Amino acid sequence: MNRRQLLTGLTIALAGIPLETFAYQQCNPAGACEVGISMQRLHQTYATQQMSQWCWAASIQMIFSYYGYYVSQQAIVLQVYGTISNIPALSGSVVSQALTRRWIDQNGNRFDVRLIAAYDADAGVNAINNQLILQSLAQERPLVFGNLSHAMVLTAAAFQNTPMGPQIFNLGFMDPWPGNGIRGLTDPLELRPMHLGGHIRYLALPIITPA
Repeated sequence: MNRRQLLTGLTIALAGIPLETFAYQQCNPAGACEVGISMQRLHQTYATQQMSQWCWAASIQMIFSYYGYYVSQQAIVLQVYGTISNIPALSGSVVSQALTRRWIDQNGNRFDVRLIAAYDADAGVNAINNQLILQSLAQERPLVFGNLSHAMVLTAAAFQNTPMGPQIFNLGFMDPWPGNGIRGLTDPLELRPMHLGGHIRYLALPIITPA
């Protein structure tokens, strides 16, 4: 999955989505386009990680909050590790397990989380494709993104239409590290997965429904 393969077929994917489902989509005359979730929704959802190793817990918290369920980072860490400590997600499977189970939010609401697509370099999982990634953003479904050492929430993608197909050149994130906030790409290698020499270590599309 290289930069082109990640977004191959993007035009077809976007063309098949009704306009009213878009968070936003915009293109300029030169063929550069962007699709993503509205800034208003992002500002309502954004959270800073509360411990130096809790980027993964903050990213999960933001995903839950985006769908209307508040679960604190402390509660997420406790459920995953059985203790509240400054512990990182030691592998992508830690995040995947947290995103494939039932949770109860602070108001007592039960909800189910499941993954419908994922890339996990450590586990050898490559079960996500361009159409799901772009459709998820167009349909206001954020993804969990992990580079070599940091987890964020993927919220937007910018791409250029070319004769070889759309080429991605930027991504948008909710970055839980204090001071980073809602930002674009800072490392070009985050456009490429680890098995092809890039820095994408983990990418997952969770779906949340009431239990």
